[in-house]
Amino acid sequence: MIARKSFKLFNLQSQVQNYFSKVAAFSDFKQSKTYLDKLKPRLAVIYFHSSWNPLCEKQDKDFEQLSNKFQEYQFISIDTDKAILARKYFGVKVEPEYLLLFQGQEMKRQTGQNAQKLEEKLKQVKDYVSSCEFPKGTDQYEEFHEQFRTEYKELDEEIDEWVR
Repeated sequence: MIARKSFKLFNLQSQVQNYFSKVAAFSDFKQSKTYLDKLKPRLAVIYFHSSWNPLCEKQDKDFEQLSNKFQEYQFISIDTDKAILARKYFGVKVEPEYLLLFQGQEMKRQTGQNAQKLEEKLKQVKDYVSSCEFPKGTDQYEEFHEQFRTEYKELDEEIDEWVR
């Protein structure tokens, strides 16, 4: 009885934390892939973690703090215990692992729990992106993205079938 109530309390507490968190958490590969497809014009950091790994527990807090510090990034957390296909799709070999994306493309990758190195990499990618000259407005990117999506729709469907 007490265990059941404490589990419900823990579950409620984690739901409240997720509501106020700036980190989007996923335990399903298909949901995370759909979410990432929508984010392609933005900077994103994906954090791959496992619930059994004690190193990931500390990194959860550091990742949340970094999400408050770097507002221009979208922070995404994927539980590789539940989203096994995400682990294979992104080539994750060890947890914790971080993947820094810009417009859906991998810019940097970090394995391990060093929050300072991750912060340095976040700054490097941000500085690189801000040094690039992009056309004003998002129209050109959206046109390119739509063209890309139609040309490679078959490849995307093939990947989706492979995932199933």
